[in-house]
Amino acid sequence: MTAPPTAPARPTLVRAGAVVAIASAAANVLAFVLTIVLGRVLPLGDFGATVALLGVAIVGQVPAIALQVVVARHVATADGQARPGQARALLTHSSLVALAVTLVAALVTLPAAELLHLGSPAPMAWLAASLAPTTLIFAVQGLLQGEERFGALAALLVVVGVTRVGGGLAGAAFGPSGVFAGIAAGAVAALLVALVLVRRDLVARPRLIGDPAAERRAFYGELWSAVAGMGALLALTNVDVMLARHYLSRHDSGLYAAGAVASKIAFWFPQAVAVVVFPRLADPEQREGLLARAAAVVLGLGVLTSLGTALLGPWALGLVMGEQYRTLGAELGLFAAVGAAGTLVQLALYSGIATRDRLITAVLVIALAALVGVVATVAHDSVTEIVTTAFVTLATLAVVALALTRRRSRATVPAGTAG
Repeated sequence: MTAPPTAPARPTLVRAGAVVAIASAAANVLAFVLTIVLGRVLPLGDFGATVALLGVAIVGQVPAIALQVVVARHVATADGQARPGQARALLTHSSLVALAVTLVAALVTLPAAELLHLGSPAPMAWLAASLAPTTLIFAVQGLLQGEERFGALAALLVVVGVTRVGGGLAGAAFGPSGVFAGIAAGAVAALLVALVLVRRDLVARPRLIGDPAAERRAFYGELWSAVAGMGALLALTNVDVMLARHYLSRHDSGLYAAGAVASKIAFWFPQAVAVVVFPRLADPEQREGLLARAAAVVLGLGVLTSLGTALLGPWALGLVMGEQYRTLGAELGLFAAVGAAGTLVQLALYSGIATRDRLITAVLVIALAALVGVVATVAHDSVTEIVTTAFVTLATLAVVALALTRRRSRATVPAGTAG
């Protein structure tokens, strides 16, 4: 009698976290390099338009980011019977999401071109074209994340970064239109690599478990909730810069924007923790203890990042951006603390998505309203007031959200699949 095949060993979280962290750092560095090089090769007006469109692209990717998390949860919680062929079903749903995102972007192409003074709708049209392959790439990343294939996920993150930078720079000679045409081409190339990574999943025939129509409705309902949560998180971690631009002088708002670089670094630096623990957060037997340990790791990394930024940040920022930015001083540590608190909030949101708990999204929206309200009414006279308000809001939100998701997630959540 032949023994049943053994399941592949699950990767250790430490090793997986290190691999994903290195790949994420490489991808973020590549994105930074793209912006810096474009700033050197494009005329000032074209560079401004390109940066504005890169911001629009981030908003357009919110559904894709949510899709990755939802796909990962479905893969991680599927039982043995539902797993064969599941990737095809999930990618079918993801293709419809990609089509919807692209159509919405296409519909706002002309208004966006007018609003951003692009002079032509072509750059925005190319941006819209890039969203379909980008959304599908995030779906594949969700498959890899849910299967805990973190080596393949890390490789894909680097491929996406390289093709994006390569495409954008290749088209830079043709202005913003060329940049985004190149980015779209790079996204298609990266998608081909992504599909190769999951080729074995794609050849399996889907097996229907339960009511397919009900499962489709549940999938899209879950996705909509995740989009709302990710959108609220994106707003929470970026709205302080917009508020600073509105209320502070041009000089001080420029200082705030420079300080926000430290926030962004501190935000993505520990993100690998949330990525690698997410599939296991969907497991009721591992969730509670794992969430506490993950939060402790993120908190520790955040404290180290904040202290290091307070001590070395002014020197590094002055070296990279100019002497005038050294005036932020140790205050840069507070900016880093804002980013670190944002990562704790992200961990709580991931835990809520893993257990299909929509309360965390509502808490994020309330915190966003509170942050905007406090800054708009009483805390907008200086860089310190705004960044302190952002930190207090996010730190309080992190404590509340983690406590809520830990308490509410103790109930067992039934496995789900997209049939």
